[in-house]
Amino acid sequence: MRSLLHSQMPLVAIGVFVYPEVFGLSKADQAFDDAGKIKDAPTEQRLKKLLIKYWNHIGGNNTK
Repeated sequence: MRSLLHSQMPLVAIGVFVYPEVFGLSKADQAFDDAGKIKDAPTEQRLKKLLIKYWNHIGGNNTK
């Protein structure tokens, strides 16, 4: 997470828009079940909310 700022700097310097919110998934190697779903429901909801905000930001119209 801390290195993301350093990755963003050169992109912003050349005029790339970098979406300001980030999502860190702790212990990502253990976070998914065999079907590929996030095991922890609150974490899944946080990710869904962030994706909806991003989708709306880029002009999507799905608010599910």
